[in-house]
Amino acid sequence: MKKSLLVRKLPLLGILFVLIIIIISGTTKEKLPSPGFGTLNFDTDPPIAKSMTVRQLKEPTEGGNIVFTATFDPAAIGSVKELTVFLNNPAGVSKTQVILHDDGQGEDVKAGDFIFSGLLQEDIAVFKASMGVAEAGLVKAAGTVVSFEGRSGAVSKKARLFDMVRFDNFEEVPIDRSIFDLPPGGGPGPCAPVIDRFKSLMITDISVTEDPVRTFNPCTGVGNPNGAWTFKTLMKNMANELSTGITVDSLTREWLDSWLQGTPRLTPGTINPQVNTQVLDSRVHPNAPVTTQATSVLHTIIKPWLRAASGNSGTVIDSLPSSANYWKRLWRRMVAKGVDVMSFAPFKTTAIVNRVDLRGNSGYGGGLNNAGEGRIVFSIIKDPKSDCGTAVSSLTQPFVGFTVIFEFGIPIFDCAALLSFQNRWRNLSDMAFGAPFNEALEKITNVFTDANANPLKPNGSALNQLRTNEIANSSLLAGGAPFWQLREFFLPPVGIFGGSMLANTTTKLEPMSKYNGAVLNPLNAANTLIDIATLANFVNANSAAIQANNYTVPDIVAGSGGGTVNFLAGRADVHSPSATSTNHHWNGRGTTGAATFITNDSARFVFSLNTCSGCHGGETKTVFTHIRFVGFGHNITPTSLSGGLRDLSSFLTGLGADAVGTDNDADPNGLFFVTDAAGRPVGSPTIRGFNDLLMREQSMRNLLCNGCGQTGTIFDIADIVTFKPTTKSH
Repeated sequence: MKKSLLVRKLPLLGILFVLIIIIISGTTKEKLPSPGFGTLNFDTDPPIAKSMTVRQLKEPTEGGNIVFTATFDPAAIGSVKELTVFLNNPAGVSKTQVILHDDGQGEDVKAGDFIFSGLLQEDIAVFKASMGVAEAGLVKAAGTVVSFEGRSGAVSKKARLFDMVRFDNFEEVPIDRSIFDLPPGGGPGPCAPVIDRFKSLMITDISVTEDPVRTFNPCTGVGNPNGAWTFKTLMKNMANELSTGITVDSLTREWLDSWLQGTPRLTPGTINPQVNTQVLDSRVHPNAPVTTQATSVLHTIIKPWLRAASGNSGTVIDSLPSSANYWKRLWRRMVAKGVDVMSFAPFKTTAIVNRVDLRGNSGYGGGLNNAGEGRIVFSIIKDPKSDCGTAVSSLTQPFVGFTVIFEFGIPIFDCAALLSFQNRWRNLSDMAFGAPFNEALEKITNVFTDANANPLKPNGSALNQLRTNEIANSSLLAGGAPFWQLREFFLPPVGIFGGSMLANTTTKLEPMSKYNGAVLNPLNAANTLIDIATLANFVNANSAAIQANNYTVPDIVAGSGGGTVNFLAGRADVHSPSATSTNHHWNGRGTTGAATFITNDSARFVFSLNTCSGCHGGETKTVFTHIRFVGFGHNITPTSLSGGLRDLSSFLTGLGADAVGTDNDADPNGLFFVTDAAGRPVGSPTIRGFNDLLMREQSMRNLLCNGCGQTGTIFDIADIVTFKPTTKSH
């Protein structure tokens, strides 16, 4: 199971709390040995079949009429000899168990060959009809299929997907996984949903993000300060005062204060905060003038916020003593006088996102422990009293980027219920932007943003994590170069860090920057060959699991110099990315075969892409934000630009000039091609394609068309044994 807490020794009450959640949710999990370390959670890290076959029995038995086989990589399956698969039912009841085994018994031909076999009961007519629709879809697509391995995609040509003649002759026939990758109009079953990616997956249209009923502009006073999609409302629901006693103002102040802690801290004598022993710097440069980008959160967020809330011209607020305690006392005094400080929060709603691709595998354990995420993204604006416009949209201007992302787990625990929920998202594709659209969308987002949306989690909030991407508060490095930083926060269970308040936690799958072997000074200028070898050794030891996306990055690993070292980062740093410099990546440094070298090129890429900084940098040629920070009045569209950069990254959309030298952007299935950031293999580096919204669309269509047993048992089990949730690092 992936680790999300920054402390490893939990108080007894915290442990009991976690156990109670697991028991109440009724989720049973099978475990597989993980290559190199730990265990795997079938829900988030299921074994992925490399290939599948079906064979129709001439004489059906009581157990079924189809022999199904799935072949697994030994590294993914370990010593397991039996897998229990729970076939879904569209009505959400009467799940059927199928045992796939590799013990040489019954329909299994040979024990220990990693080919797992089982008997299915299938309606042959339904199967043939569904496969016929899939073949028709392939013809409609002119044989072109875009398939994704993890986040990177490739285009292939296929003549057909299934040999029905051999099937009718009772021969063993391979099933092509591409049946789940077909474009609209393809795919098995009578299902061809039109999915508008910018209405059902990534909603950025200004009619939504500046809806006066649900959002608020603190500069003009236009809108609803208590709207469903305001920063205030999300924080208020997260605080859940009626259940926790925590006010929205307290929750927000303590979160802001976490940015002021560290070295140097505005309040002397306090202890530097640490995550996995890594000190979080305060992102403060007290000698810098207010107008530069190297200022603290006190200048970039807190003072402008309080100035707007107080109606003060700026003189008094700007002359506040540099004391965290003082500004918090001022905030409390304003609240006591009836000022609604939270209504002036300098946050603009920027995007509402459906991450159905992050859902877990519902076929193991009989339940659905992870139904994906819903996300709401905010841009921090320059000054809620005087400047809510597009002043934050360019890297060349004094105040530059800061985005805040609320990432909520969908509190649904049944496949059929998730199917219904995702159909509501899909229905938005058929609607025009406007009041009815926004009303329907609000009913969807309330499912995961409301107070007590998930009573089993801390504060009753469905929040999985809150993440920030920012350069606005950068401390100056040598030479005056600022750098981007990503931080992650979570709500601890009661009894851990006091509970109820947002706490810093590790940035998942991202080691501390000192272990990075890529030459990216000055951020990791002080790293040593021992540090670099620690990273290389970890990747090399877990190469197969990393390539299969079946791995975690633990807090502590074996150090190349002996003993153990704290490894997982408390923050992700990227040095000075720009439109012409997006080279940040992770790489072992040295010669082939040396201790400091990551030996497998594919493992290096997957590991680097799954880090926050790699995905927001060189591996995808991105200037750190996949959704740009913008001010009020700016409409983010699939093709819009700000400050010479795309508001939605090419990684997301597939648009933009790429490494292949041809423009395929007119193709709705087009990919944005990027040359391997580390230049591997040397001399002929790999070129990979990205279009993450296409990948998410495929995942959504697969659920709507094939999930929950809608097209028969063969397609259901084929989906289960080949479905891998998207890595949830970004």
